[in-house]
Amino acid sequence: MPLFTRAPETGLDRLPQHPATETGSWYAEAVLYRLGVGAFYDADHDGIGDFEGLIRKLPYLQSLGVTCVDLFAPNRDQHAEFVRFGLAARTAGVRVLVELAGNPARQRDESAYWLDHDADGVVLTSPPAACTNGCARRARPAPDGTQRRGMSFVRVNGVPVPCAGGQDAIGGLGAFRAQVVPTLMEGFTRQSGVPLLGLMVRLALRMTSGRAWHEDDDEGWPGTPTSAGGSHVPPRLARLTEGPGPRLNLLHALLFALPGPPLLVFGDEIGMDDVVRDPAGNWSPMRWHRGQDGDAVSVQSQERLRSSLLNRVRTLARQRRRSNALGCGNASPVGLGAGPGVAFLRECGGETILVVANFSPVVHVVACDLSGHEGKRVDDMVGEKPFPPVLDAQYRVNLGPYGWKWLRLVTP
Repeated sequence: MPLFTRAPETGLDRLPQHPATETGSWYAEAVLYRLGVGAFYDADHDGIGDFEGLIRKLPYLQSLGVTCVDLFAPNRDQHAEFVRFGLAARTAGVRVLVELAGNPARQRDESAYWLDHDADGVVLTSPPAACTNGCARRARPAPDGTQRRGMSFVRVNGVPVPCAGGQDAIGGLGAFRAQVVPTLMEGFTRQSGVPLLGLMVRLALRMTSGRAWHEDDDEGWPGTPTSAGGSHVPPRLARLTEGPGPRLNLLHALLFALPGPPLLVFGDEIGMDDVVRDPAGNWSPMRWHRGQDGDAVSVQSQERLRSSLLNRVRTLARQRRRSNALGCGNASPVGLGAGPGVAFLRECGGETILVVANFSPVVHVVACDLSGHEGKRVDDMVGEKPFPPVLDAQYRVNLGPYGWKWLRLVTP
């Protein structure tokens, strides 16, 4: 079995339509993908991306494990196109969030419009404290005759976080996710797993206490570019990690392994390192095709390269979809010591996965406390390397520079 395999872009998989549920489980298990329609894919070749292009690329999004598209301020004039896309997305098992623009009064009007036209949720651009004054949930009929409810979100560090109101646990997961990338970057700077450990402890305390994440918990993105509409555009992951390489690979591995929904800004999966191209906030277009210089940062260049970033992300997404523990399990730190290593268990429904990572540019041995798991077999989820079984409570994993492993603990 190869380390990373290609998931070719084929026809649209017809998945079951979404059940009529509250935000709850679908958000906790989601993979979010943020994009600007005008910059994603140009189906009619007029130089501007369109909803038809987005429909054509739904199989590509499925190959990335995307379950929810986070749209940057679509135009009301594209109403018919949006409705067609919404129907196609639901068939593909993909939910749709719409970011709102303008002042609070306009956002309330916009929220009613998009929720009435079948968006699964709307994203406010106001601070978290404004949630209480934001748009309310709106019930609407689903194709099967049941009632579906659109939800209000607020963007924190670029991540859509559900507004409070009976959703504290899910909101806590969202706010935790809003802090993940800044925390991981602090870990790289300090060459320490302690920042991530601290964030996981904060999440556990909030989830057990039922207390919502507060505005003070939003530490912000230093130097985040802002579009003309005031929307926070998170930096590209490749820019944060100085381009493709081991640090970017580790960042993706942790984004897919931690609790709550990972967020990809379109192009993160191929290592694009730019977001906007002019002062008006226009997005740089998605790089679908290889340029004359053989640009490696393009979908075309990476499709058939087994070890490419694109296919690494596809492999992570596929393993996450197959795992209850990674999708909805709890997270328990089990790392021993305060060095560059971090280790935690994801557990759900009898499945246990050990995630280990090294935040340093040198080889490091991560010590794990696996008390209660003695005698279990250890399977590498994304590679071929054999691992010894858990013989005693203290288990050690040797990792290369910025190395990581997803290891499933199996009872023989």
